[in-house]
Amino acid sequence: MGNNLLWLIQEKYPDKKIIVWAANFHITKNTDKIEPKKKTYVDIVTTGNEIFNAIGNQAYILGFNSYSGNFGRVGINKTFNIKKPKGESFENWVSQKKYDYAFINFRNLSNITNSFNMKGLRHISEKGNWTQVFDGIFYIKTMYPCDKIE
Repeated sequence: MGNNLLWLIQEKYPDKKIIVWAANFHITKNTDKIEPKKKTYVDIVTTGNEIFNAIGNQAYILGFNSYSGNFGRVGINKTFNIKKPKGESFENWVSQKKYDYAFINFRNLSNITNSFNMKGLRHISEKGNWTQVFDGIFYIKTMYPCDKIE
């Protein structure tokens, strides 16, 4: 995926801006900054990492995040509940501000080197230095999946 996107950026549309919407996991960079639980993210190559390594800060990696709600998956006619965030977490901090939606530019917080809990991947709280994994986060208080249209 990374090589295909890089070809589009460098060969097909070199003078254009490109917006790519993908699952958070696919667009992450610096996956080694996420603290492992059952498996490690250190050896995983993502599209975001490939793009970041090739063009650096010309790319802006924006993740999406939510406090609660439901999510769906393509090809599965079922929704899944989003678990509540852990006590001291990004989601709890933002929810205390009473925002339904928020954009946080992590590039302005790049001096933060401490890890913190956030649901950055797969709607599960994980500890990591998320300011190095995403350039920004779009927070949605209550997420819901799209409706399937026949």
